[in-house]
Amino acid sequence: MNIEGFEIIEKIADGSTGTVWKANQVSLNRIVAIKTLHEHLTGDPFAVEAFLTNARKGATIKDDNVIQTFDVSESNGIPYYVMEYVDGHTITEILESDDDLSFSHTLKIGLAIGYTLEQAWVNQNVIHTCLTPDSVMIDHSGNVKIAKLGHTTKYDASSVTSAISEGAFKDTAHYVAPEQATLEPHIDFRANMYNLGAILYYMLTGVKPFEGQDPIDVLQHQVSSQIKYPRDIAKDLPPAACNIIVRLMMKHPAHRYNNWEEATEDLNKALKTKMAIQAKLPENAVSTVINPKAEAAARAAKRQTAEHPGPILGVRVLAWSLLFIVFISLTIILYRSTARRRLAQTDAINNENMRAAAEAASARRRHEAQQNRRRPRRSQPAITHESSPNMDDDIDNSERMFELPDAYTARPLTDITPADDMEDSADDEGVDETGSENAGETSRLSEVKQEVLEHLMKRDISAAENTVSTALSGASSNTLSTELDKLQRLLQDMKGIEESILASFRAKVGETITIEHKRRDINIQIRSVDDTQINAVFLNKVGDKIYRKPVRITMAQLDPVEIINRMDSSGPQEARNAYKYILYSKMNNPAAAGSISAHCGALSDVFSSGNR
Repeated sequence: MNIEGFEIIEKIADGSTGTVWKANQVSLNRIVAIKTLHEHLTGDPFAVEAFLTNARKGATIKDDNVIQTFDVSESNGIPYYVMEYVDGHTITEILESDDDLSFSHTLKIGLAIGYTLEQAWVNQNVIHTCLTPDSVMIDHSGNVKIAKLGHTTKYDASSVTSAISEGAFKDTAHYVAPEQATLEPHIDFRANMYNLGAILYYMLTGVKPFEGQDPIDVLQHQVSSQIKYPRDIAKDLPPAACNIIVRLMMKHPAHRYNNWEEATEDLNKALKTKMAIQAKLPENAVSTVINPKAEAAARAAKRQTAEHPGPILGVRVLAWSLLFIVFISLTIILYRSTARRRLAQTDAINNENMRAAAEAASARRRHEAQQNRRRPRRSQPAITHESSPNMDDDIDNSERMFELPDAYTARPLTDITPADDMEDSADDEGVDETGSENAGETSRLSEVKQEVLEHLMKRDISAAENTVSTALSGASSNTLSTELDKLQRLLQDMKGIEESILASFRAKVGETITIEHKRRDINIQIRSVDDTQINAVFLNKVGDKIYRKPVRITMAQLDPVEIINRMDSSGPQEARNAYKYILYSKMNNPAAAGSISAHCGALSDVFSSGNR
C-alpha cells in the first residue's frame, strides 16, 4: 500500500469495510493510523459514500476519549482517512491475553465510556452504532479511546444477513441491544446503555452474553432470553455493579436509565462506596440479566396468592391500607403545620432579641463616647480582608464560569477611622501595666486572632485551625492555652457547619437543583460530593439547547447568600454567628455583620473592633 505523504509501517487490522495501517505522516513526522476502503468495494458508490460520510462525521466529535479523525482523501482511486494512532490494546485483546482488569479499573473504563457517550448524545445527538469491546481501546497510560463514534452501521435485514455471512457479525451480536436485533428503524442513546451493560458483563465475568451461540441465535436470545446474574459467575462482585448491569440491559429501552447522568452517577457510587443500587422499576420490567431480587419477589407474590386466594380478603387489606395511608398523611400535615408555626415564633423571638442586643450595644457605645470624648486618641489598624479565592481554579478544562462578582469582593467593613474615645491605656485591653508576662500573652493572642481572621476572610477554616494548633503547641501559660482552646473549639464548630452544608448537597446527588450565584439562579446537576467540594454539571440553556459543563465547586466558591440559605440550626449559635459574620463581610454588609459581631464567642472582640 502506497499513499503519498505517508510511510506505511505495518498493517494493524482488517475489518468488514477496510484495512487499518500504522504509518508515519512525513510532513509532521508523527505516527498515525490510516483506514483504507477494501478494493473490491471501491466500485460500489454507496459503499464509498458511506465510508467517507462516516469519516467526516467522526471528525466532528472532539473528545479526549474519542479517536480523532485528521483528514479524508483518496489514493489511486482508493478512499482513506487518517486517524489518531493509539498505542494500546482493545478491551477484547486485554481480556484474551489473560491480563486481569480490576473491579475499580473496569468501572472507571465504564464511567469514561458513559461520560463520552453522554456528551455525544447531548451535544450532537450522536450514538455509537457498533459499540463492542473491539471498538474501545486502552492506551499504555490507561486512557480510554473509543473508535467509530459517529459512524453509521446499518441495521436492516440485508445488511445484517450480509454481515453474518461474511463473519463480521460474529462477535458484535453479543453486545447488540434488542431493538437493534429486531431492526427497529429508530434507536437512541438507550441502545448504547445496553451495549455498555453487555461490555461490563464481559469485563467483570469473563463471559460474553450468550457465549458459544450462533450469531443468528444470539440475536434472538437478546430479544427473549436471559443470562446468569454476574455474582453467580464471579462470587466476589459487589451487588452494586451487578444491579447496574441489570438496569443497563433491560429488554425494553424505557426500563433502562432515563439519561446518561443517572447511569454514570450509579457507576460512580458503585466505584466509590460499592453501595447496592436499588432501582425502582415497573412490575413488568424484564432484564436480559436474571435479577434474583425480582425473581424472589415474584415467587413470594405467587406463594401469597396461593395461600390467600379469596378476593374478599384482598379487598379488606386494600381498604385498611388506604385508611392507614390517610391517617398517616393527616398526621404529617398537622405535624408540619405545628412545626412551621413554632419555627416562625422562634424566629420572631430570635430576631427581636438580636435587635434588642444591637440597640443596647449601640447605646452603650454612644454613652462611652460621650463620657470619654476628651481622652487622647490611640491609633488602631482597621481590619482589611483579602479577596475571596477565584472559583475558576478548580473548574474542569479551565473554563471561566464561576467568577465572583465585584459586589462579593471582600472589602473592609467600614472606612471609619478609630473613634475619639479610644484611649492608650492598659485598662482598654485588660492588661496589667506592671505584668509584662500578661501583656505578652495578650499580644500573642491578639496576633493569633488577627491571623485567624485573615484566613477566615479567605474562607479557609483549615488554615485558621492550623494557625491555632501551632500557637497552642507553643503556649507558655495556662491562661493563653485556655483562650486558644476556646478559639479552636469555635473553629471546629464552624467546620461542622461547612460539613452540614456539604451534606445538604450530598442528599441531592443525582438531582438537578437551582442555586444562587452572582445574584442570579443557576441550574446544576449534582454528581458527587466529597469532604471538600461538590462535583456537578453546570446546565446552561441557550435557546432550545442545553449545554453541559462539568465543574468542581469548593465551599470558598459557593455564593454567600446560598450558604446562609442552607445554614440550619445545628451547632452552637456563636459558631453560626461567626460564620455569618464572615459571609456578611464578603457581601459588604457592615450593618448585618455589626449586629452579630459581639455574639461570636472567642472571635467577638476582634470582630467587634472592626465595627466600632
